[in-house]
Amino acid sequence: MADRLKPNNLLAFMALLLLALAAWWHVPMMLWDHLDLVPLLQAADTGALSAGQLLQPHGGHSHVSAYLALLGTTLISGGWPLADVLVSWLLLVAFAALLYHCVRAVSPAPDRYRLQGLTALMALSTLHLPNLVWGWQVAVFICLLGVATGIAAITLDCSRPARLVLGAAALLLAVSSFATGMALYPAMIVGLLLQTRIAGPEKLELAVLWGLWFLILLFWMDYLPPDTAVPTAAGGLAELVLYTLNYLGAGAIRFAGVLAPVITLIGLGLLALALQRLRPTAPSLVTLWAALAAFALGAALLTAIGRAPHFGSDHAFVLRYGSFATLFWMAVLGAAWSARLHRQGQQPIRYATSALAVCVALNALHFIPQSRDFHAQGKALHNRVIEAWPQVPDETLREIYFEDPDEARARLQYLHDRGFPPFD
Repeated sequence: MADRLKPNNLLAFMALLLLALAAWWHVPMMLWDHLDLVPLLQAADTGALSAGQLLQPHGGHSHVSAYLALLGTTLISGGWPLADVLVSWLLLVAFAALLYHCVRAVSPAPDRYRLQGLTALMALSTLHLPNLVWGWQVAVFICLLGVATGIAAITLDCSRPARLVLGAAALLLAVSSFATGMALYPAMIVGLLLQTRIAGPEKLELAVLWGLWFLILLFWMDYLPPDTAVPTAAGGLAELVLYTLNYLGAGAIRFAGVLAPVITLIGLGLLALALQRLRPTAPSLVTLWAALAAFALGAALLTAIGRAPHFGSDHAFVLRYGSFATLFWMAVLGAAWSARLHRQGQQPIRYATSALAVCVALNALHFIPQSRDFHAQGKALHNRVIEAWPQVPDETLREIYFEDPDEARARLQYLHDRGFPPFD
């Protein structure tokens, strides 16, 4: 019982730590993309809010479920920014708890508590903190909950109808929140193919039914036909690959980004070796870690296709992607520790596994001051608006809303009229 409590206590500690830091460092008003909620709030005020407005793409993403969550928290709380933070935190805790339960359910007894502890540390890593402090990023956490639900659908023992519903719910959460969620269906198929506890006919049925539902969601969210083509020229493909490696590597070594591609390649090698060793003895763990890694890799590729041609490979280091990239390293370290590569592998493999664990830990610490600085930037803009209102300088307005002072002023006026922060 005492051993069981240790990972449970770690899960609770990490959850409370993130809550405390996010509450202390939250962005204190609607800024940047968050101000795009204002037209939806205005439409809701007059009863004219339509499905078309909710489905309108934002930066290549469909945020339907996130918009609904933000509209609810904003209208109920009177625009209180901490309400958005609390919802994001609850979603993150639900994601972590569900993934934690999956790991506990499929881990062999000798490894169970160690793998639960790893899951607690990484599912509730401080890599999530920059997204937690800014309420707009609730979409990230809805997507993560969808990922955990999808992992549960292919790993847990449950009835066929329950498995079907879990998978459908997972896809709905993931695809309706963030374009990255489109990587979930392929990841679930990878898990199904590796899962030995589901019969072949049921696998086929699930793949087909989930696939049809996935296509319906893609059409509904206006992701089909795609508006971005995969580059075919050598230079474009190289940029795509580098972006993908940077994206995943940022989950382990963003503080030394030049090493991200190398670290990612090492991680891929260790993952492949570990999964090969685990396959005969722990196929359910292989299913879990492989599906998790497949989602992270798919998320990186999707983001690279959409962003690399316009912003270059260094764009992969933006802070919000850390919440998805950390899933890859959870899979790498989880599989490596399950296969005991850190103890029983050849010396270079043992050193590489240990070095990766150190990098991941240091990277988690790296995201803490980044979150503090993000809060400081938001707080400074908050104070400048309060001090200057209604004569806010155009320079400040440009910082608030994408170099568009007129639109920024109009949206701040709405916040003022409603008594929302910073005018509460």
